Amino acid sequence: MTHALTVKDFSSYLNTDFHARSPCGNILSLKLVQAAGAPPAGALAALTDPHCVVPPTEKLAKVMSSAKAEGRDGGQFSLQFAGPRHFQASQGTYILNHPKLGRLEVFMVPAGKLPNDAGYGYNAIFN
Repeated sequence: MTHALTVKDFSSYLNTDFHARSPCGNILSLKLVQAAGAPPAGALAALTDPHCVVPPTEKLAKVMSSAKAEGRDGGQFSLQFAGPRHFQASQGTYILNHPKLGRLEVFMVPAGKLPNDAGYGYNAIFN
């Protein structure tokens, strides 16, 4: 791709397969299960109380919303992929291949087991 990736580039491909090579060379099939844009600036202002206990997903959204608006071209967004149930790969830069998006290098972090035994999750944050 020749332009900065945006959440819209991925939204059309929810529930499609990406072939991935993990940092240690394992080949796995990942399904894109979520593509989410950052919340509007200030949307999480109520979470600034240091005594407030915030669930991890809201903490992530808070960090994304407080990042500089002029951050990366293409805006801030996150992706979640579902991988195989029998194997969890490590964090690092994955080489993803998709029939429409082509070849992408994306830093991903394991997110643990997904609900309903849907495999292991992997998150990528663009900010």
